[in-house]
Amino acid sequence: MVAISEAATYTPSITRVETTDVALGGNEVNVPNKQFKEITDRTAYLKAEIDALKGDATAQATTAEFTQVGVASINQGRLSLVDNDPVGQAAGASTLYFAPYNGDYIAIYDTGNSRWELRQFTQRSLDIGSLAANTNYDIFAHWDGDSVELSAVVWANSGYGTSSRAVSLSRLNGIWINGSNSRRYLGTIRMTSVAGQCETSSINQFVWNAANRISREMYVTQAVTYTFGAASWRYANNSTTAARVNLVVGLDNESTANVVARLGLAFNARGISVAIGQNSTSPLNHVAAQPAQADADGSVEIARNISIPAGANFYNAIEFADFVSDLRNPAVLVEGKF
Repeated sequence: MVAISEAATYTPSITRVETTDVALGGNEVNVPNKQFKEITDRTAYLKAEIDALKGDATAQATTAEFTQVGVASINQGRLSLVDNDPVGQAAGASTLYFAPYNGDYIAIYDTGNSRWELRQFTQRSLDIGSLAANTNYDIFAHWDGDSVELSAVVWANSGYGTSSRAVSLSRLNGIWINGSNSRRYLGTIRMTSVAGQCETSSINQFVWNAANRISREMYVTQAVTYTFGAASWRYANNSTTAARVNLVVGLDNESTANVVARLGLAFNARGISVAIGQNSTSPLNHVAAQPAQADADGSVEIARNISIPAGANFYNAIEFADFVSDLRNPAVLVEGKF
């Protein structure tokens, strides 16, 4: 802290009233006026010193550093597709909301003053009704002088397993921001196959929050019995929808999910293998098998904890059969934080 030193530049002291001052013939009448002038002079000096310190580079740097440490990490909102509900889920949504969740403050970087500023906010909204189908968008927050506002930036590639950004993110004091304008990164959304619509459901989790993520469970099954007997991997029941969930994640190494793939077996099923497919019909890692013939209805399943890569991803139950078998009710379960 920068200190004001009176001894260095301000030498006059305030007159003390001694007994000699009030003795007979002393100047006790003039002492109060003299004290008042000296106090006024001292006040003016202190004000000038304080004003000078406001422009002192060391003092400003110390203040800015403290502000960044104490404020930058604060983000008390969540992206949501439901009005006034930060944890609600919806399909066919054309408006994105940023709503208070565990408070109503967020730190926004002030590029003009090179520091983080703590801003109080009410629910904000962004019209996404004109955004392109099957496309990823990053969502950012900035201060427009009166309120916190939202903006969307499109990804260069939004394919499943091939997604890549057009505008890179970077860290400022450990906080993710838009690398080109320092706006705060709030998360990533993906539009459905219908232009202008986004969804959060048991099939599609297309809103991912950079902060304040909560657990979501996705589950898809198909009530069907079918015959399969090919020694090659394919989607369960040869369908891209029978046992598949779709999601978007904004950052690598920040989201994991528990994924379960399951196949129901009929009496004559044997040599059946099931695996988890991530964006393809190739097994993601391990495979579960039922080599012997089933002597009763049952199932074969595999469960794994998976680190989800940034971008659009889908998870499917995939199947392999050494012998022609009757299968039923393929399913996939994904539990993660969004």
